[in-house]
This record gives sequence, structure tokens and C-alpha cells, in this order.
Amino acid sequence: AFELLHKKGGQPHAVVLHLKARRVAVLFDQGQDYCVGLATFFMKEFKRLGGEVVGIAKIQTGDQDFSAQIGVLKAKNPDLIYAPNYYAENALLARQARDLGLTAPILTGDGAQVPELITLGGKAVDGMSFTAHFHRDQAATPLAQEFRKAYEEAYNKELGAFPALGADSYFLLLDAMSRAGSLEGEKVAQALAQTKDFPGVCGTVTMDKDHNPVKGVVVIKVDQGKFVYQTTMQP
Repeated sequence: AFELLHKKGGQPHAVVLHLKARRVAVLFDQGQDYCVGLATFFMKEFKRLGGEVVGIAKIQTGDQDFSAQIGVLKAKNPDLIYAPNYYAENALLARQARDLGLTAPILTGDGAQVPELITLGGKAVDGMSFTAHFHRDQAATPLAQEFRKAYEEAYNKELGAFPALGADSYFLLLDAMSRAGSLEGEKVAQALAQTKDFPGVCGTVTMDKDHNPVKGVVVIKVDQGKFVYQTTMQP
């Protein structure tokens, strides 16, 4: 399985290089390991890159009122709010933040990259940015373009991140079996660990020493109710 790309430093680099924010407030769901992990790593890496975390606020899954947390963060006047939460919490956060006059842009992760975010958040989520694994307009390799065409013709809908990741898992394994010249588990695992510059659906993949895939981070922005590709940041 793919390790969360954000743990490779993708989000802090996106903030510093693409979003150009230096003072960030962090609001995360303390009841979700996914959210806690991203927030913890982000703060450590962002500080290492020279950024300043000016405020931290916590919520709990299912909370409906974020006014107290928003008030605390608004007083810090951040350049950006980092909110690595799922779509329901982030939709509410965006609506309440805008109602309370907190206008700083919001950055989140792929856990909120679903159509329901826009359905629930409406115009309040316009301008929200994501770091993610994939966007169909970023399909740069021949395999990505071929798979996107086949998928969209077969299912009559746009190719999203989860089927793209599933496809990469399949194609990476197929490539490893071919290079191993065997179906023996140990040989296939060794070949998979030696993967370098594989042109996958989500981009070019190289396995690091810990057997995690190193690849580009896609930056996406909500613009007029649509997920719009912005750029790809390479490792």
C-alpha cells in the first residue's frame, strides 16, 4: 500500500513553495489517527523549513461548532489554516470560518478530496487547496493517459485518486514480477523494493530504502465548485 505522500514532506513544501505561506495555524481532529499524524508531521517539517506555527486548535469527530477554535486562530492572523481533516469537518470549518471573518486560505489533505466537501461546504470551500496523489489533468505518463481513457470510457466518470492508486499498485506489482522472472514471494518483494523511475498512473515512482514510494505531490484547488489541478511538486 502507498504510505501517505504527505509524510514525505509534500504539504509543508507546498505551503512554502507554492502557497507562499510562512505563518500557519493548525486545526485538526484529535480523534482520528490520520489527522493527528498529518498535523504532527506537518508542524515538525514546516518549522524545519523556516515556517512559524502561530496557533494550534483541536476538534473531535462529529463536532458541529468550531467557533471557539476559529476565534483563537483568527486572533493569530495566520497566512493559512492547515486543516488535515475529513470532508465533513472541513466543510463545516470553512463555512463557520468565513461567517466569523476568518478569511485565510485553507489547506487540507486527500481525506477531504471528495464531491461531498463541495456539496456540504458550498461557496465557503472555494479556494481550499489540497495536496493529493492524483488529478486526471496531471496524467503525464503514457500509462496514465491510457488508463484514464480506458477507465472513463468503461465507467462514464472521471478517473479519481483511489482507482488511480489501485491501478498503480497493480502495475507496480506486475512490473516487479516481470523483472523478478518469478512468482516467488521473496523474489517479487526484492524486485518491488528495487523499483526505480517507474512511469505509473500517479506519476514516476521510486521505492526508497524503507520500501515507501517516492513520487510527486499534486496540488489541487477548489475553484467555482470544481477540483482544479494547480501543479505537481516533485520530491
